[in-house]
Amino acid sequence: MESPGLEEFVEEVDEILQDLEQGILQLEAQPRKKSLVDRIFRNMHTIKGGAGMVMQTDLADYAHKFENLLDRVRSGEIICTPEMATLLLDALDGLNSFMDRIRGTGDLNQELIDRTLKQIGVFESGETPAASVSDQQKSEQKPQQDQASVEVSVLEQEKGAPKSEEQSLWDDEEEDEKGYLLNLKFSIEMLRNGSDPLLLINELDEIGDLTLFPHLNSVPELKSLEPEELHLWWSGKLVTGKSKEELENIFVFYQGDDADVNYEPVEAPPEDPGLASTGLVSGQQDPPSSAESQTEKQNKTEDRTEASEEKAIETTEEKPQAEQPKASEEENKTGEMKKTYEVSETPEKSPSKSPQNEPVVQTVQSIRVAVEKLDKLQNLVGETVINQSRLHQLSGQIMTVDESLGEMLSQFVEDNEKSVRELQDQILQVRMIPVGSIFTPMRRTVRDFANRNNKKINLEIEGGETELDKTVTEQLHGPLVHLVRNSMDHGIEDPETRKKKGKDSTGTILLKASQQEGYVIVEIEDDGGGIDPKAVFDSALSKELISPSDELTDREIYQLLFLPGFTTATEVSDVSGRGVGMDSVKRDIEALLGTIEISSTLGKGTNVRLKLPLTLAIIEGMMIDVGSQVFTVPLLSVNEAIRPLPKQVKKLKRKGELVEIRGEYIPLLRLHERLSLKPRFEKPTEGLVLVVQHANRKQCLLVDEIVDQRPVVIKSLEDNFIQIPGIAGATILGDGRVSFILDVPSLLN
Repeated sequence: MESPGLEEFVEEVDEILQDLEQGILQLEAQPRKKSLVDRIFRNMHTIKGGAGMVMQTDLADYAHKFENLLDRVRSGEIICTPEMATLLLDALDGLNSFMDRIRGTGDLNQELIDRTLKQIGVFESGETPAASVSDQQKSEQKPQQDQASVEVSVLEQEKGAPKSEEQSLWDDEEEDEKGYLLNLKFSIEMLRNGSDPLLLINELDEIGDLTLFPHLNSVPELKSLEPEELHLWWSGKLVTGKSKEELENIFVFYQGDDADVNYEPVEAPPEDPGLASTGLVSGQQDPPSSAESQTEKQNKTEDRTEASEEKAIETTEEKPQAEQPKASEEENKTGEMKKTYEVSETPEKSPSKSPQNEPVVQTVQSIRVAVEKLDKLQNLVGETVINQSRLHQLSGQIMTVDESLGEMLSQFVEDNEKSVRELQDQILQVRMIPVGSIFTPMRRTVRDFANRNNKKINLEIEGGETELDKTVTEQLHGPLVHLVRNSMDHGIEDPETRKKKGKDSTGTILLKASQQEGYVIVEIEDDGGGIDPKAVFDSALSKELISPSDELTDREIYQLLFLPGFTTATEVSDVSGRGVGMDSVKRDIEALLGTIEISSTLGKGTNVRLKLPLTLAIIEGMMIDVGSQVFTVPLLSVNEAIRPLPKQVKKLKRKGELVEIRGEYIPLLRLHERLSLKPRFEKPTEGLVLVVQHANRKQCLLVDEIVDQRPVVIKSLEDNFIQIPGIAGATILGDGRVSFILDVPSLLN
């Protein structure tokens, strides 16, 4: 991709494809929600138009075919069924194939392209079995049939049918959705001040169904036009689930003395922009269908509703000649509208919510930044943290020579540390992305698996807004896919089995994320059959992974599932049962400095709990001294540090050394023996015992002393050194020495 325009097109389409997938899945569940159809249509239209602008004509033609199919759905001619949803998802794969070719990361899947185009032809020809809308409505009241055997529902509407029948094809929007009349008249100096009205418009479009009408009346002639002056303004309507208070947080950045940017709730159907009632839109009246004066207003509203729906897609779209209304002379002059109405030049202004003396608040700007630049910035911040450590050490050395100078330097170091901390937090926030970015694509994974295996599975997502470092999020995707597949395959039973157990025929998988202290907790929970601890124990025993004399708790038994090659599956499916997954999942999670735990109740379901750090770049570390070497332990793994009394140290046969802490006996690991170092203290009562924990396991580490505690920058050793058991990475101390970071999970194994 050498063209900047092509790069921008690829970035835009990547975002659109994600939204398309979710829109199609939602439409399959709510086939009568018109806003979803409009949303999918707009996305497909955008791809078609963008592809044409960057000369990707075959992609544009492909998108245009599906745009036409969706247009038939919008018009009510066809109702989207699971069969059509499957076709649209296949088309999505076809679009991704086009994008892979553009990126140079793959070849075009011509077989998929041809197959989907052929299926479109089947839909358009009406060769598929069709059912009337009334039949479709009746079928929705019956128990849901297998999704693989669905029919295409075609609207059988007579030519002279009343308007109400056409509107009945679409369900009303959800009760919590509200309509807001918009007036977006920004300051004329907005562009000159570095702001952009499209930021607000794009944000509004993301949170709901947005219909806008441009006003060109105040735009001067070309010879008088200043490029940095904003004369264009908009009015329209937004249908969204956001409250008025939530919208206030968005609009506050765009309101000011010189701007007339406001919104007002309106009681109107979602498809009706309701602009006529406020004076935002006025114009010529269509001939009334009845002489009764009470019906004239209703007819005008319906006409404007049709116009708004046409403008909501794009005013530049070309319709077939037969569908185009005749344009008036005034329309030919302005070229603004295709319908016979105009935008009022002086709409009624709503009271401003900001005090008159309040200064103009500048809008928040956003730019695209390459990930490589963020990584480099992260490394620079890491180097700054290292330099801060060096300053700490230098101030201490100067204090011994010149106390006055040392105090001045120490004060500077403290002040500078606040700035470094803030800089560290800010770069962390920049790199944070919602975990919903990997949660949401799981909906299609679940749908496709359920269809192939004759299961009914509902995926629920909670806490998708929880944020993680981009690197952590990306590396989490693989383990998450495997765990969800295990829940679908081994957890959720088939509908008949669930009914026999007294359960709902549709199983549920819950993806949940939440933040706790410096960690993010991710849970994968299902209401399936659960895990039988006895079956796991017997399987491990038959594979000689444990001995018959071993006494294990249920939690310890569940940990056996992470052993290489371990599986309880009697059959190998296309997604699981080979025994080569859970050990890999555990390794990947531990590579992220996280933990994984399993809890289950037989017959009721299973819960897999992941505990992950917010970032991997900079962590809080505790420096410990073992002999002449300084090691770093991640602070989040440290419970406490003690110097035990002689009576607290015990030796048991087959158990080794134990340290009794508040009635709990914890195994003792002499770190110097594990690392082949000569310590200063060999007795636990003379040195320090560091209590560390990973998952539900605890360990006491015998060390010489604690040196310091501060943020450390993790440096990977993979590029230059072989993997060393017990070592997760390295960091640089203030004096320039290298401190190895201990891998707590491997030390506990």
